[in-house]
Amino acid sequence: MGTSKLLKPQTIQVRLLVVMVILALFCMLFKPYGGIYVDGVWRAAYTLDPLYPLRVVLILAGLAGGVISIGLLVWETARAGESIDLNLQLSMTLASLAIGWAAFPYWVNGVFQAYIGNAPTADFDPQALMPANWINPVWYGTVVGLFLVSIVAVPPVIVCCLLLSVRSRNRRKLLASALWLSITFALFWLSPHYAAWLWD
Repeated sequence: MGTSKLLKPQTIQVRLLVVMVILALFCMLFKPYGGIYVDGVWRAAYTLDPLYPLRVVLILAGLAGGVISIGLLVWETARAGESIDLNLQLSMTLASLAIGWAAFPYWVNGVFQAYIGNAPTADFDPQALMPANWINPVWYGTVVGLFLVSIVAVPPVIVCCLLLSVRSRNRRKLLASALWLSITFALFWLSPHYAAWLWD
């Protein structure tokens, strides 16, 4: 029974999110590649960056985490049917995508450290950086979509979850949903100049 619970999509999703949050603390420490300041963001030879292999691994891990979270959502929907806690599962999937697809590139490419004053600023056009220079327009379109959802849908859903949790038997799940949605909102709106960077 214990093993069965561990293999549930929702349990796997929670563990995936915990791993991504822990990795996030490390990803935030990266500074921009020095070649950007010399040759510009479009002409810099990124493969000469000593941290290039590590940056690649972390960005790929973030992308994979987002894709896996979508697979877990589909799996949980098929497995649980009408009994699925869709609100919680969707909020975790959205948080995974926001962390892995939107935040990891911002952090790992060093944009965060530059914008908080720990490195010089420059033109950090996201479409010239990883992973946009691998999988555009898929990456850019996905992140813009997440950004718009965080404006339009996330705040009212957070409020609804908090209000419903007051009298609901599913209080813990509703509060968990509100937490993951709040993280999604914060990633876009509390990250320095994220919107300006995205639309650079």
